[in-house]
Amino acid sequence: MIERLKIIPTASIMSFESSIKERIDKLAQEIHREGKLKNPLLVRPLEDKYLLLDDVTILSALSHLQISHVPVQLADPRDISVHAWQRLIKDYSGDDLIAFCKLFPRQLRAASTATGALGRHQMEVRFKDGARLRFSISSRSPLVRADICGKFYATLCRHYRTFRAKVDFHDPDPLRGYEDVSAVLFPPVFTLEELAVIAARDILLPQGFARIDQPGRMLGIDYALSILHENVAIDEKESFLYELLRMRMSSDRIAYYSGAVIMFNS
Repeated sequence: MIERLKIIPTASIMSFESSIKERIDKLAQEIHREGKLKNPLLVRPLEDKYLLLDDVTILSALSHLQISHVPVQLADPRDISVHAWQRLIKDYSGDDLIAFCKLFPRQLRAASTATGALGRHQMEVRFKDGARLRFSISSRSPLVRADICGKFYATLCRHYRTFRAKVDFHDPDPLRGYEDVSAVLFPPVFTLEELAVIAARDILLPQGFARIDQPGRMLGIDYALSILHENVAIDEKESFLYELLRMRMSSDRIAYYSGAVIMFNS
């Protein structure tokens, strides 16, 4: 189990999401104050790099603190499922969406009567009155889709209040219970391979766009920053990590939650 945990160079990790400076500064201060990294980053091994699968703010905060090595959990692509976070939007209308689509006449095509499953190259907005507006991204390139999604999210964040949420696409009334919300956005889903392509380029998805589920997520390692800062070989830092976790396992400081999370410092 713990062999899936490794110490790798921070610079070898790529992210498919952009980061927000204010969040980076706040988290970097918190990590520095606590003096430890609570949870390993979840990554997918690539040829000579690693694809980050969880919060990019943590990686950016560690880079800001000049942490050159970081504990990670190696994910198995066979166990991973990729989803998109939905967005609840306040004071949003169909005219607002049509106006955005008109900015990209070659890339976007809107349809008010679309039904059925949402394609990987489509987004849909549902409104409080039950109306639906689906628009398709003409290009099959993940970079073009990432660019369109990034511009759309930037427009939403600039002019409207939005909230990340987990909403069922098949719910006939997805806004039930959200009194102050006027619309919900269902974004497209990218594959792991497409996320790797995006991470290798300058066009990134907005933070909080993708949601990746990994069974057996390992948390609570509480690795000291002082050891990560030491000028010693990676294998020595990795050996310390294994000894730390074996000690907690032998002292019953490990807990399993619903088969989805393994907590080493419970």
